[in-house]
Amino acid sequence: MAGEAYSHSYSINTDPPPLTSTLRETAENGFDAEASASGSGESLAVVPDKACTQSGKEKVHHESEKGKASRKACGQTGKQRPLKKRTWDRSEAGKAYYRAYQKAYQKSKRRKAFLEDYEQSDKRKASRNAYEHTEKRKAAKRAWAQSEVGKAYYRAYRQSERGKAARKAYRLSEKGRAVRKAYDESEKGKANQKNYRDSVHGKAVRQAWANSEKGKESKLIWRNSERGKAYRTLYTSAYNKVFRHTGDKAQARIAGRQATAFMMDSNKAKNK
Repeated sequence: MAGEAYSHSYSINTDPPPLTSTLRETAENGFDAEASASGSGESLAVVPDKACTQSGKEKVHHESEKGKASRKACGQTGKQRPLKKRTWDRSEAGKAYYRAYQKAYQKSKRRKAFLEDYEQSDKRKASRNAYEHTEKRKAAKRAWAQSEVGKAYYRAYRQSERGKAARKAYRLSEKGRAVRKAYDESEKGKANQKNYRDSVHGKAVRQAWANSEKGKESKLIWRNSERGKAYRTLYTSAYNKVFRHTGDKAQARIAGRQATAFMMDSNKAKNK
């Protein structure tokens, strides 16, 4: 009779219930899983269902650093969410609830207050300062500046009143003057200046400046100054010397410019 009952029970429960429900029923009924069902000392083995076995994704999380840290934190605090709540968290209803909660929290006053306090904190300032000096941030800024959106933004900023005022203040500052002086004395700066003077735009700008009232006044002041007189004397001497030997005005002008250029370079070297 006992064998028939056992075989009948086995034929009915070929697909045993989940492990959690089996353990719960065992605890409530005080049933001993190791007790013999037939009286012959044979024990009933509880076979877990596939749904109760740990999946590969959960196993990876269980063995990962994040999973270990989470279990360690739960062990230190002594707090762990009950099984029913953990199961509900993983359900579709739980996930939808938390998505709605996060969406509402993003628009709440509490979230805005937290962000304002965090932006003004020393931790946030130090984080931004450290990130600004990283290679990742520099590469991102270069890529954005070369994009169409970045070029349009900088173009609009340069033409705005704020951009013009910022550039003017930088040119008049000590740092701006030092940077400009270093650039003008470099090989690249000299080559760019020469190309600009020889270009159509550079010649037109100089001609317009010379014909303007301010240009004429500046030229008169320069001629009457001590340095202007010395430059003019040197230019005239070199011009007349070459013109007397060659009779070519073009070569005479080149010689006068070369003499004054040498004098300008020597004066710049003295002023350093």
